[in-house]
Amino acid sequence: MINFNYKISDLTVAEFMEIVRELQSGHTEKDAKPAGRLVYGLRGIQELFRCSHKTAQYYKDHVIQEAVRQNGRKIVVDADLALRLFNDKRSQAGTGCDEAALAQGETSTPEVGCKTIKHALQYGQL
Repeated sequence: MINFNYKISDLTVAEFMEIVRELQSGHTEKDAKPAGRLVYGLRGIQELFRCSHKTAQYYKDHVIQEAVRQNGRKIVVDADLALRLFNDKRSQAGTGCDEAALAQGETSTPEVGCKTIKHALQYGQL
């Protein structure tokens, strides 16, 4: 157990090592979460949602922001969380395109209504 009343210079090596082990074990338990399916970079977002570079940038910055981890130029996206956030956003907006299902490889049917003709042509719904 960490006692904050000691000066660091008063600790023995054994006490110091115990504190270090406690801090390290606390960190690993907290940070260790099961990694789902990950996609990398804007290219990964483009492939996940089958969209353009500009749309992928918009999704990264707005729609799926909680699923994105970025350090400098490195972008890592939790794909499962991103699809869930996208579906939530889509259901709030009320669009008829099922782009998330299309991104998972499911085929679309002509009954699925799209907001724009461009999307319908892009996903073979016309």
